[in-house]
Amino acid sequence: MWDGITYIDSTHNPIIYEGMQPARVIVNNAGPSSVLLLGWQSYKGGEEPELHIQMWPGNTRAIGANLVRVALLEHPYYGNSGFAAIGWRIL
Repeated sequence: MWDGITYIDSTHNPIIYEGMQPARVIVNNAGPSSVLLLGWQSYKGGEEPELHIQMWPGNTRAIGANLVRVALLEHPYYGNSGFAAIGWRIL
């Protein structure tokens, strides 16, 4: 099943993977808001992530990076409810 489950809101954008080697992380957005997957090729992160993936409620996506963080996609056009729930699996 899932390796982790958490909520996302405007104050909580967790790191869901951090490692010296890149990993493939499968993320499921249970909604109700859209989220943004952010990936860095260095485990130290940096100013701007190299990977940006928008996820609508109900989407499942994979990302490969050394550091993966999830943030709420705050934009009125995308139907932001103020929070979302995600589950992830690290391969």
